[in-house]
Amino acid sequence: MRNNVEKPEFSRIFGILDLLDEDLPIEISATADECAALARRFELRRIEAFSATARLAPAAAGLLRLTMAFRARITQTCVVSLEPFESVIEETAERCFAPPGASLARPKEVAEIEIVVEGEDPPEPLADETIDLGEIAAEHLGLAIDPYPRRPGVVFEGAVAQDFSDPEPRESPFAVLATARRKR
Repeated sequence: MRNNVEKPEFSRIFGILDLLDEDLPIEISATADECAALARRFELRRIEAFSATARLAPAAAGLLRLTMAFRARITQTCVVSLEPFESVIEETAERCFAPPGASLARPKEVAEIEIVVEGEDPPEPLADETIDLGEIAAEHLGLAIDPYPRRPGVVFEGAVAQDFSDPEPRESPFAVLATARRKR
């Protein structure tokens, strides 16, 4: 989550006990002002709409599992043509949380740390009995945005592709320069 000094652009704080008592998923939507603030945060031209549906459920060992589906309609700038274009992002995310007082067992001495890239993230400890579903949705939106967006159908034609299937090797541009230098 973002640091505590800065107020999140899209904040929807819920008590974890209230979420666990709910039978239905919680639906949240960003206002026009929140969409504009998130667009500035993620350096987008515009966010037309942003919403999420979340469910918090008990998990093993006293942990809490959050499942979330979110949808955003955004306008980005094409990195090739520099023209604006609209796209829709629809993603799902899961996170695991440890409520206050939950024991996150850690060995006192760790001789070797194994990092599993595709593995599940460790549970995030919650500071109190609340969770900010808006900020969590915004964080996942930021991860889902293409950092090099290309408008559908736009092809970059500035680079010359080398055909590696050509059986005759081409002379390197540096070899041509070396030959020209020797002729002087």
